[in-house]
Amino acid sequence: MSKHPLSIIATLTLVTLANPIAAQTSMDTVAKNYPHPVCRQGLSEFATDEIRVLPHRLHSLHQTYTTNAEGLALSPFSAFGTVQYNDRPMTVNFLASPVSATRCDIQMTRQYVLDDTCLGLREDSFKRWDFQGKLSNDVYVFKHRRAKNETAYLSNHGRGKQCLIVSQKTLVFGE
Repeated sequence: MSKHPLSIIATLTLVTLANPIAAQTSMDTVAKNYPHPVCRQGLSEFATDEIRVLPHRLHSLHQTYTTNAEGLALSPFSAFGTVQYNDRPMTVNFLASPVSATRCDIQMTRQYVLDDTCLGLREDSFKRWDFQGKLSNDVYVFKHRRAKNETAYLSNHGRGKQCLIVSQKTLVFGE
């Protein structure tokens, strides 16, 4: 092995890339007392996939939970928070609903406002989403073409010059 400083840096870079460390979010902290291991693991993985290493804060909305005879949660878990993307802040809500001891349905909802018309966003950012219909004259529903578990709602605000986007993504975790 060469003792040239650049060779050492290149070797360290390759070792680092070969052994990636999973990014952690604050979900592990806010969900640590939730008495359903499958839901806790699903929440952790879902939050890690969605939030990644972005600056964020999460807050658990519950402190006590209804449990069954085995000590598993029967009541849902919810966490609300903020995520700072490069170009905008976004609020998020995670909801975990235990289905059985080995299965949990998890939903993440994101909300953010853009300074553009919903029509403009439809033709630009949401052109690869399938239009599902309207909930009203000002609320449009779209389904992601590839990620069938993701739906977006676009709502005109600010006299039509702003668009509120609410997207929901669901995950079935476990068996």
